[in-house]
Amino acid sequence: FRKAKPVLFYFLRISFGIALVSSILAIFSAIFILNQSSDEEDDDRGFRGGGDARGFPSSMNYWWGPSPFEFFYYRPYYGYYGSLTEDRVDPEEMGFLESTFSYIFGDGNPNQNLEQKRLILAADMIRENNGAVTAEQLAPFCDDAPDPLVDDSSYVDERFVLPIVTQLDGQPRVTEEGSIVYLFPELQTSASFVSSVSKENDRSILYRAKEEGEDTGFLEEKEYKFSLAPDGNRLLAGGLGVVNVLGAFYLGGQLSSYAAYGMKLPGFLGAVQIFYPYLASYAVLFNLIPFIRSFWIKRQNSLIQKRNQRRRRWKTVLSSAVGRLGKKLLSAQKLGTKMKRLSKEDVVYDTSKPLNELEKKKQMDDLDEFDRLLGD
Repeated sequence: FRKAKPVLFYFLRISFGIALVSSILAIFSAIFILNQSSDEEDDDRGFRGGGDARGFPSSMNYWWGPSPFEFFYYRPYYGYYGSLTEDRVDPEEMGFLESTFSYIFGDGNPNQNLEQKRLILAADMIRENNGAVTAEQLAPFCDDAPDPLVDDSSYVDERFVLPIVTQLDGQPRVTEEGSIVYLFPELQTSASFVSSVSKENDRSILYRAKEEGEDTGFLEEKEYKFSLAPDGNRLLAGGLGVVNVLGAFYLGGQLSSYAAYGMKLPGFLGAVQIFYPYLASYAVLFNLIPFIRSFWIKRQNSLIQKRNQRRRRWKTVLSSAVGRLGKKLLSAQKLGTKMKRLSKEDVVYDTSKPLNELEKKKQMDDLDEFDRLLGD
């Protein structure tokens, strides 16, 4: 399934573009035929351009064209959620069919690896401070930290650091001055083959952020984008969506006159009459979903901006800490110990592992140590 997943996602993406084109063709073909039938009842002259007895044009290419998909430049290897190739294709090369999906549903969460990145950046900061930090130093990586310029509760209520402290196996310690400092004994060690984290994927996240000039002194979330599709394709998808819903409403008015007399249309028109509720629903949802999503994105980006600003303020406050905060940071520095080097087998921290696996490994290590002491 893992190998087939990118292919399935690709066909799911293009299916919405195909559905849009099919819906427009079905709706406007039905409108054309119904209007043509109405004209024939009023004037028996029929088509001047020629056609069969039911009013169809003599050449199907008149409506379908030689190859409608040439306009949408089919690209089988693009996929936001999964790609058939290792290198992700530039969104600017996204074809129209895939752009339709992107216009309706967007392109996913831009912060999919946020929790992993949070632990990586926090662990890197903790190591730089020799394994002893305060809640204020962890605040630039937390979501629920109070605003340092508004709320002073961070010196009393430090519950906002619990997710990071728990996952990195931190231990609270009360200093002689009455401040709380968090010690991370397992992060006070580093292996010779590792700089910040033990997995290559984790290291690549940190290195890539630094190479791109990103400030790793605080966790910065990326804002949602309405769509990664090129502007032209996005505009075309939206325009065709409006055309589709207007055509659906117009066709509904025409079909209602037949329904009022209980008439069931034959052939193609009969099929359109049966499936009209689905065509109308698709046309409405095609426009309604992006409309609602735009407000949702605006709301989410507003929250992301506030969290980023709060984390950035904490970083600024820490860079010029004085008074009570300065004394607290000095207490943490006194508790910090120099990092020692371990072999590869001694690595105990891995951000790619979930919390329950880390806790289980720690329990097993404690039992092994207990058995060793009994043997001695």
